[in-house]
Amino acid sequence: MLRNFVFAELYTDRWTEADRRNQKIQEERFGTTALPWYAILGPDGRIRAQTGGGEIFKDSFIEFLNQGLSETSMR
Repeated sequence: MLRNFVFAELYTDRWTEADRRNQKIQEERFGTTALPWYAILGPDGRIRAQTGGGEIFKDSFIEFLNQGLSETSMR
């Protein structure tokens, strides 16, 4: 299932200047600085699905991935 995605990581949990910039990007783009945070963006850059901020279980993560895939293919 994960072969359908392109991965990017935005480090926000260290105390570096780059991480502070990344925290700002995450807050502005996704409305949160929660960790872990996962987002699926479509080819147009729009948010298709997002989840996180706590423990994420296998079934709910698979549901999140499916939602992101279906939202992307619908547009």
